[in-house]
Formats: sequence, C-alpha cells, structure tokens
Amino acid sequence: MGLFSKKPPCPICGGKISWFLPTKIEGQYICDPCYRKIDMESGKANNLTMQEFREYLAFYDQNQLLKDKFVISERIDFGFWDTKIIFDYENKLFCMSNNPDKTVFEGKHLKSFTIKEDSALLFEGSAQGIRRYASTVTERAMAMAPLINQFLISMNLARTLDRRDDGKKKLSGTGAVF
Repeated sequence: MGLFSKKPPCPICGGKISWFLPTKIEGQYICDPCYRKIDMESGKANNLTMQEFREYLAFYDQNQLLKDKFVISERIDFGFWDTKIIFDYENKLFCMSNNPDKTVFEGKHLKSFTIKEDSALLFEGSAQGIRRYASTVTERAMAMAPLINQFLISMNLARTLDRRDDGKKKLSGTGAVF
C-alpha cells in the first residue's frame, strides 16, 4: 500500500485512518482517536496485539466512569516536563496527569510508590505507611552559594565591560579623539 493510497477504515471504530504516519497494530491501521486513548508505557503500547488493544479499550471505557466523577482536591506538580499528580480525596482517586484525562486509579489499587528529588529518595509509600526522607537540595544549594556569587560577579563585570566597549564604539564614529 502506497503513502497516498486509500486505507481501510479503523477496525475498532470504523473511523478514517490518517494518511500521515498511521499507526498499526498487528499489521492493521488504527485511527488516531482510538490510538490516543492508550495511556501506558510506549514499549507496551508498541507490542499490543489487536485482542489486547480491544481489551484495553474496554478498560478505557470502564475507567471513564472514574474520570467523570473525579473532583480535583489537590494538584502536585514536579516541574514543567515532569509528572503531575492530582488527587480526589472525597472519592479516593488519583491520576498521573494535570487533569483527569489519563487513567484514573482508585486508592485501594496503589501498592507502593516512590518520589525522588535529583535521584535521591524523598518519599516512599506502601500499605505499611509513608516514609519521608530529608531533602539535601537546600544544603547543596548553600554549599554552592560562593560559586553562585562568583558567577554573578563575573556576569556583572562582563556586562559593565560590554557597556564601556559599546560606548567607545559609538564615540569613535563621531570623530572624537581618545
């Protein structure tokens, strides 16, 4: 089948298949709306069989019930490109996203978790409880304070020298003698 040849409809929903880089599962093209429903590691998603994909879509539809009743109680953001977690304390739900648009989990299904800060363990939780470890970021930042100050002094000196050089360039064009 060529790049621009007509593709059969999506075997899941009957939708139109994208002409640009269409997704295949077991050699069959899948439409973009169906494929966008997948919320799992890319290694697992890339190795799905058509039967596993259909089972996942059934799970996705069941999970929609949890998404519909999700009310955000708290939002934790670990940075611009990092994971976000939202909690619904009333319904005991959580989601690893900024909005409940990904898979929503019930709290009773959580077995364990870890939260790391600069590769150092910060929180560790399981059915036995939560352990909090001391953060070393503050101490490391304080230890770097002299280097940071040295850098800022160097930057200010460089800016001052650049301004003086710009002033000489402007004056030299006026015919002034130095």
